[in-house]
Amino acid sequence: MNQIEVVNETKEEIKEIESIKEVLKVALSIEKLDHIEMNVILVDDEKIHSLNKKYRKIDRPTDVISFALEDDQTSTIDVYDYRVLGDIYISIETARRQAKEYGHSFLREITFLTVHGFYHLLGYDHQNPKEEEEMIQKQKAVMNKFEHKKKYLKTLDQKRLVDSFRHAFDGLMDAYESEQNLCVHTIVAIIVIIVGLIVGLTNYEWIICLMLFGLVITAELLNTTFEHMVDLACPEINPLAKKVKDTAAASVLVFAFVSAVIGLMIFVPKIILILK
Repeated sequence: MNQIEVVNETKEEIKEIESIKEVLKVALSIEKLDHIEMNVILVDDEKIHSLNKKYRKIDRPTDVISFALEDDQTSTIDVYDYRVLGDIYISIETARRQAKEYGHSFLREITFLTVHGFYHLLGYDHQNPKEEEEMIQKQKAVMNKFEHKKKYLKTLDQKRLVDSFRHAFDGLMDAYESEQNLCVHTIVAIIVIIVGLIVGLTNYEWIICLMLFGLVITAELLNTTFEHMVDLACPEINPLAKKVKDTAAASVLVFAFVSAVIGLMIFVPKIILILK
């Protein structure tokens, strides 16, 4: 279990915070590291400029700075069984500028900078070509796996969305096949719509009628659900199970009756006016 904290010290909302945590989880998994504690602090150019000037003698803002708490790759700091790596500071303003310059998303830039800072915490550097190449390859491996995971999750979410609509449609068709009352309610709704077009309902009256149609059919679907649940829980004949089914059916009857009364209040005056 790792402890990853992302702190937003800027005034703007950062929607990519969860992605920062996710990319670090991928990096820790690739490096086979566990019980790690580290922080990512999101700042503006002014803050990272002051950090650069104070600790690195660089009088300008940069994209990322890492403050490692380990002197080398052999010495570690353990707090409550956690290996504390240190802090990564990322300038949001610089990251946004660089994302535009490189022609990719802000998400891609900020997650890459996070990975770059992470490997600095582990002691990797780019002071000579060999070290730089090793660091580049490690960063690529993390980003490729992270982006592949994001695409997979996006595809999975789309599949779940399609499946949810398909399951809902299957349930609706099953209800119409097993419940005759649903067909009756639908036929009544169609008749009311035709009459409504003839008598000329107002927008407000159409809203009332459509809401009543939807609520009556929804009540009937819930009644069907209760019946299936009771049959599943109590396959044998049981007086209490009968009461549950009867009460659920009664609720649909009451709602349908009230809807019919409201419908008559809307349609009867209009029909009388037409007949006159």
